[in-house]
Amino acid sequence: MENVTGPYSVTWNFGDGTTVVTTNQNSVVHSYGIPCQPFDYTVSAIIESNEICDDRVLTTSAKSYDPCKRRKAVAKHKVNYAGKKVRMKMKIRKRADIFGGATVFKNKMKYRKNGTKTITASGNVDLLTGTVCTPVSMASLMPTVSQSGKKKLKDKLSDGNIYFLDLNTPYSVTFSHSNGFSYTLFYSLSC
Repeated sequence: MENVTGPYSVTWNFGDGTTVVTTNQNSVVHSYGIPCQPFDYTVSAIIESNEICDDRVLTTSAKSYDPCKRRKAVAKHKVNYAGKKVRMKMKIRKRADIFGGATVFKNKMKYRKNGTKTITASGNVDLLTGTVCTPVSMASLMPTVSQSGKKKLKDKLSDGNIYFLDLNTPYSVTFSHSNGFSYTLFYSLSC
């Protein structure tokens, strides 16, 4: 520390219940656990020395989060099959905070060919429960949907819960048609 020649101590409070006292040392390393959702911690350092009239208190903030967990992502694919365009899209997004901030899942398939279209989700997403993420099967959240005809097939879920997409093990959606077409779409984002 500048201008302090005698002994001093620093009491570090990391905002997560951890307090460390160092003597004649300016820095300390602290590792936070990775919470399910981003969390801001207030970090403070109280400097005590006989050379300082009043204790000095310094504060800042630190953010802890998992860069592989997302609440917003989109994957699209277009292809020609049997003379017609097939458009597929899967999306996860966060609703506005004024609507509760819940997660919305949407899967769409547009293929102007007569027959039965099917959308099947597989894999897991993480459900926020308190401060912990619990894996939940996409097949249980969004069961397989089918529809006959030429209309666009849509599948949507907004159950009021907060979910996270884990990019280490992203869920996938298989789009298929009764004429033999099948394609599996997944998120290919990096952490």
